Amino acid sequence: MEHRTVTLNRHAGPDWIFAWDARFNGLIYRTSQNIYKLFFEDIATSYKPIWIGRLTHDQTSWYTAEKEINAESIILLGCTIVFD
Repeated sequence: MEHRTVTLNRHAGPDWIFAWDARFNGLIYRTSQNIYKLFFEDIATSYKPIWIGRLTHDQTSWYTAEKEINAESIILLGCTIVFD
């Protein structure tokens, strides 16, 4: 997926465009205070194969942030994936 972008549709607020960032080895969106990353897990072993993580302020871990950012769906390779 390198050099691709993914659009995040949000229930409230403008859409976000995630773009490849080599530093984080993934698709990233930056706000003035936070960094968000799209995670892709093995669909056979994860109940949540696609999720959005927010980097902690000490930059040591990621936590699930879909509800916090009002994520509705993403558009990936022409498909729409809806978040619960």
